[in-house]
Amino acid sequence: MGNYIAIRSGATALPEGSVARLTQDLVTISGVVNKLTHWAVTESNPKARSVSVAIGAGFFYGTSMTYEGFSDAANAVTVTANSSGNPRIDTIVAYVDKAAAADATASNVLKFICVAGTPAASPTAPSGATIQTAVGAGNPYLVLADVACANGYATLANADITDTRVDATFSFAKLHSKPNVLSYSPAGGSTQAIDLSTLATNGDIYITMPSGNITLNMTGGVTGQKFALIILQDGTGSRTTTFTQTIKWPDAVQPTNSGANKIDTYAFRVVDSSNFLGYIAGQNQ
Repeated sequence: MGNYIAIRSGATALPEGSVARLTQDLVTISGVVNKLTHWAVTESNPKARSVSVAIGAGFFYGTSMTYEGFSDAANAVTVTANSSGNPRIDTIVAYVDKAAAADATASNVLKFICVAGTPAASPTAPSGATIQTAVGAGNPYLVLADVACANGYATLANADITDTRVDATFSFAKLHSKPNVLSYSPAGGSTQAIDLSTLATNGDIYITMPSGNITLNMTGGVTGQKFALIILQDGTGSRTTTFTQTIKWPDAVQPTNSGANKIDTYAFRVVDSSNFLGYIAGQNQ
C-alpha cells in the first residue's frame, strides 16, 4: 500500500490502472468518441460477405478499469454465409481482448468481430450473453452495428446495416462531486447492489439487462432524493426486475418491462430507506 502519482518521469513500474486513472475517473458510459464517424460500419468496397469498420476510437467502461481503444485504419470484418433457409441478424462488435499477450505497442488487443445470430423467420440480434461468450468472459465490448443476412445472400450493402453505436459519456463532475450516472451490467439471476449515496440527486442509473431476470437492492438513499432508472433490454426482452425495497407504484401495480431491445425509464423518489415512490417515465422506447 502507498500513495502514488499516476505518471511521473523516472517511474519504471506503472500498472495499466495507474496509467488509465484519468479515463476511469471521467468516463461514465461506454461508447465511441465521435458517433459521426468513429467505428461506423459500412458495406465493403467492392461489396462482399464482409463489412468495413471505419477508423476511430472508443471507451470501454469498467467498474475498476476503463480502456480506450483506437484504430488508424479501416478494419474488414468477415460475415459468415447463410444457407439456413431463414434470415439471420448478426452483430458487429469491438472488444478488448484482455487475454492477449500485448505486443510492444498493444496493437493486438483491440479486436473487431462479427457475432452470428440465430436464423429464424423473424430473427433477432444476438443477446448480450451470446456476445459476451463470443468475445470472452470478462472482456469489455462495444456493439457497433447489426447486419441483416438474408438466406443465401451473396453480398452485403449499406441497406443491410443498422447503426447501433452510442457516444461515450463523460462527467467532469466525477472529479469533484457525486456522479450523475451509474451503470451496471448484472448477471442473470443475480442481485445488483446500488448504493444511492454515491449518486447525485436527479441522477440516472443505467441497467443493461442480462439474459435473465434480476433483483435490485437500492440502499443509501436519503428522504427526498430523486433519480431515474433506465433499463435496457437484451435481444429477447421482457426480463423482469424485482426490488428488495418497497416500491409504491401507481395503483399498486409494478409496470411490466418491455420487449426485445427496448428501453424502459422509471422515476423514483425516496420516502425512507425501505420505501420508494415509483413512476413510469417512459416505456417501449
